[in-house]
Amino acid sequence: MSGVISGRSEVMGRHKVRLAGSRRKPSHAIASVRVSDTRTARDGMNLLAAFCRPRQFGASTHGIVARASPLGAVHGCILNLGSLRAAMSTMRHPHVLIGALLLAALPCATRPLAAQQNAYDTGDMRVEVLGLRHWTLATLQDSIARRVPGQTLHDDGGIVTLKDSLRFADVQVVRLTMIGGPDAKSPTERRQFLVIKVVEPQDSALVAWAPSPRGMNVVRPEYAAFVGASVSGVGMRSFDSNWLQPALNMYRRDSVGRAQGVAPHPRLKKDAERLWTFLDDSRSPASRDTALAALHGDALYLNRLIAVAVLVNFADDDRAWWGLVEALRDPHPPVRDLALTALKAMPPRAVDWTPALPALRLLLGGTNLRAFEPLAEALVQTRIDPAHAPALLRGNIRWALEHLGADNPASPHRTGEFLKHLNRGGDASMAPGGWEAWLRRL
Repeated sequence: MSGVISGRSEVMGRHKVRLAGSRRKPSHAIASVRVSDTRTARDGMNLLAAFCRPRQFGASTHGIVARASPLGAVHGCILNLGSLRAAMSTMRHPHVLIGALLLAALPCATRPLAAQQNAYDTGDMRVEVLGLRHWTLATLQDSIARRVPGQTLHDDGGIVTLKDSLRFADVQVVRLTMIGGPDAKSPTERRQFLVIKVVEPQDSALVAWAPSPRGMNVVRPEYAAFVGASVSGVGMRSFDSNWLQPALNMYRRDSVGRAQGVAPHPRLKKDAERLWTFLDDSRSPASRDTALAALHGDALYLNRLIAVAVLVNFADDDRAWWGLVEALRDPHPPVRDLALTALKAMPPRAVDWTPALPALRLLLGGTNLRAFEPLAEALVQTRIDPAHAPALLRGNIRWALEHLGADNPASPHRTGEFLKHLNRGGDASMAPGGWEAWLRRL
């Protein structure tokens, strides 16, 4: 017989402990366990572990099963109560077993596991959804299938349905390929992950795109020749970031690296070389000032798009970094996508992020979900002052916890490294309460 320990407060020494249980399955017996002994807490923990039923996700080293909520509460350690009662009959004094339960469950509670509830496998790919609070994975899949029969969440069309039909405030998709790693079957195993990050309609206030600038609405004279040549060079297709992103990504490579980069894409070569020549000619202080002015004030998105590319030349100027972070909130998707590429291309150096803290807080809180991990990585590489941790994350921890609890290996690692930096090198993941406790103390 299985049951869920739930809904009781027990006093253990000076510590009052509440065990919050799952209410998902009314058929589960609700067990209030009050046992006692004169043995140590470790003795009780070892005894408890012997009667715990491990599961695929959330099993600690002691075999305890815990599912942590976004708030870190332990929901439902599932035990074999028949065997447990038999063991309890041999114990003499109350309080050891409750302490053992908490000690064993703490390692599970240190890492939010909500994301593991929202993941599934399809073929050779692992699909997970981050950000669900009001919706479940099942209701999400059912809603998509009802609107478009045969469509699945991991289809490209499923993402469109989330935005257009289900009115999700934001949906971002990240595809990852992991080679090897601690969870891999071999050092060369390739694992595919599709990470879908969502902001539900009920949480639309978390998405704070910048308002559209109201300044210049024509191509700036400094950019006119480049825009004209690029449009004529690509025919009638619109000028967007489709080719700018890979070209900008290769800009800082040497000639050999550039040649290798464009070799598989012959149609990209001419456009990329045009961009590289333009950027080589845009290294003066006047070019920097024009780019900053365009980025902050021009209504024409083409000007802002080109300004983002130009700022890659000015990694030694903090204003370029601040400008790129602001561009991550641009109302036009190609601008913010190129800004993310530019941020990754900037050679790292120490940056004073103080003037950009309001924008950084919004980006870490749900605006532009695609940028969360690369931005966290950039902040570590640019040695953001750990004293800024409260300004960034106090009362703004939801997405940090979502990424820590992700099923793919990359998100928890990147987020953990970011938090370790903000904690001045300290790793709180194994402390009582884990990173969530640290975040809530900010």
